[in-house]
Amino acid sequence: MIKLVYDCIMAPSDIANILQVVLALGECELYFTGHCLRHDHSKVIYKINSWSRQIKESGYPDFNIHYYPSLDELSDVFKKQNIRLIGTSPHASKSFYELNLAKNDFAILFGNEITGLSKNKLTLVDELVKIPMCANIDFMTLALITPIVAYEIARQQGKFIII
Repeated sequence: MIKLVYDCIMAPSDIANILQVVLALGECELYFTGHCLRHDHSKVIYKINSWSRQIKESGYPDFNIHYYPSLDELSDVFKKQNIRLIGTSPHASKSFYELNLAKNDFAILFGNEITGLSKNKLTLVDELVKIPMCANIDFMTLALITPIVAYEIARQQGKFIII
């Protein structure tokens, strides 16, 4: 199960884009921490319904989503379960593509698009990685980075058969 963690996400379009990736992959666990807009907020549902006639006709799907009041609390839960918390930051020195993601003993953490992960929250991660980018850009939106990360995890875990 792919575990993706989002801290303090408030934009309905960001959450809708994340949920679209989850629907495409099928096997994701989402964790929202801090002050986050809920996945069942009317603006999120409206956005998803506008993309998919199938969802609009068959009803809003059930997602495997967990909410925690703080990243600290979720970090404690993960430590007890021996799940490594891997943070994302454009300032990290290690590339995401250097990770061995074949084992399912980790969760990937994303901060919000305005502030990223604070210094305090960075102390909670076991490892910090970046998505490599050209020198003229140092930031990608959650709508772009979520599928890059989720699909690479799925690929390394053998979730797709390439013909």
